Amino acid sequence: MEQPAVNAAPARLRKGETTRSLFQQGMRISGMNPHTRLLALTLLGHANFRSGVISPQFQPSDEELVAETGLTLAQVNVQLSVLRSRGWLVQHVSRNDGATDENRWRLAVPEHVLARLRTTRR
Repeated sequence: MEQPAVNAAPARLRKGETTRSLFQQGMRISGMNPHTRLLALTLLGHANFRSGVISPQFQPSDEELVAETGLTLAQVNVQLSVLRSRGWLVQHVSRNDGATDENRWRLAVPEHVLARLRTTRR
C-alpha cells in the first residue's frame, strides 16, 4: 500500500538504474488508484528514460493529458496533485530570461518505494 506523503522524498538512483524502469515497477506496487497510475504512466511516455525529466517542449498541456488519458480536466488536476504530494512528480519553476516562468517536471520514485524495489530484486 502507498505510504503517506510524509515519506515522499524522491530517491537518488544508483549507476545503471533508470527512472523509466523503476518508475513503472514502483507504480505497480504503489497501491495508488487507477486514475493516478494512468496519469503517471502517461507522463512517463513524455519523460527522459534515464532522468525522468519532462523537457518543456515535451511537457503535455492539461488538455493533452485529458485527451491521452480519457480523464476529465478536474481528474487530471487532482491526480497531478496526488503525484506531487506523494513524491512521484517534482515540479520546478524557473525564470526564463527574467520575463516568463518555465515549469519543469521530473518524474521520481519516492525513497520508500525504491527501497522496497531494491529489496525485492535481490
